[in-house]
Amino acid sequence: MQEQNNRRLNRVFKSLHKPLTYLGVERTLFYFVCVGAVAVFNLFESLLAGVIVFIGGYAFGRWVTEADPAMLRILARSEPRSPLPFRSRTCMHAPALVRQSHWSC
Repeated sequence: MQEQNNRRLNRVFKSLHKPLTYLGVERTLFYFVCVGAVAVFNLFESLLAGVIVFIGGYAFGRWVTEADPAMLRILARSEPRSPLPFRSRTCMHAPALVRQSHWSC
């Protein structure tokens, strides 16, 4: 018997999977590099310092974008986003709904 190939083929355009970049650097990283360079320029009142920070950040951004564009998103999501500076474990002697910081154990 002859098997039918029922797989569906979808066209995918290469431009849909490319990261959006400015001058070859991912957009968010390019923004942070520009803001950092302007901050250094304003802090030290030196154009040379701002240009050096921009060139260094740009080189780092090109390297990261060429190596793995998703690396920055993975690193950003790996940081815990807890607004509390302590862990919210409960104390053995405290009621279950009260955090440990309210009881001294």
